[in-house]
Amino acid sequence: MRHKLIITIKKQAKWILYFLALLFICLSFQHINDMLKLEKQIKSLLRIQNNLTAPPPTLAQWHLFGAITKMLDLPISNLPLTLQGISFLKNNSDENSVIINDNNSNQAKSYKNGDQLPYGATVKAILSNQVNIEHNGQFERLILPTTNLEEYHNAEKPLPS
Repeated sequence: MRHKLIITIKKQAKWILYFLALLFICLSFQHINDMLKLEKQIKSLLRIQNNLTAPPPTLAQWHLFGAITKMLDLPISNLPLTLQGISFLKNNSDENSVIINDNNSNQAKSYKNGDQLPYGATVKAILSNQVNIEHNGQFERLILPTTNLEEYHNAEKPLPS
């Protein structure tokens, strides 16, 4: 009887070892599956990061002949345009906008940074009380009409970015 008991225990131990081996293999596959999921997530994050990197600067952004450091000292534009209003939320914001009237056609329109104005001018910067434009390669400014000469000559300094 003792001999039969030992054979039975050996058979059960064999099945227990098979079960443990199978369990180990399943856990290993689960671990490998988790690692593959993690690898996919990392690759996805790297793709997103690569898409968010800024494109290289354009030739115009290199400022080969120097950059204007004081946009407030620009000459007042002689174009027949009148700055009628400014929506200024924060410095260098895409949400800033201006209303500019074309004095020849007496039409007012809303513009944002980079928008093309009449007479070949382009909006370059919107500040709290003036808009800087580029016309024929020259930077100029339009200011809000005022009767206070102090405000006229001393345009407000832009807020730090």
